[in-house]
Amino acid sequence: MLNVLGAKTDFIVDTVNAGAGTLAVNIDGPSKVSMDCTEVEEGYKVRYTPLAPGDYYVSIKYNNNHIVGSPFKVHSKGMV
Repeated sequence: MLNVLGAKTDFIVDTVNAGAGTLAVNIDGPSKVSMDCTEVEEGYKVRYTPLAPGDYYVSIKYNNNHIVGSPFKVHSKGMV
């Protein structure tokens, strides 16, 4: 996955069929990210903005268990 430095990026975590539980999203990388999470019909919409170029790791847990594929590696490149 690739995104552009300073650009808002969002993704949906589909929890419709997951049952009751707690969602935890953590993004680690070369800098802090601006991040917010809002509830939507499909589950939760997470929006973040990388502030430095490099590789970020998006960890998504539901009820303290990683979802399939988590953590996800996302590369952020500088503006073109």
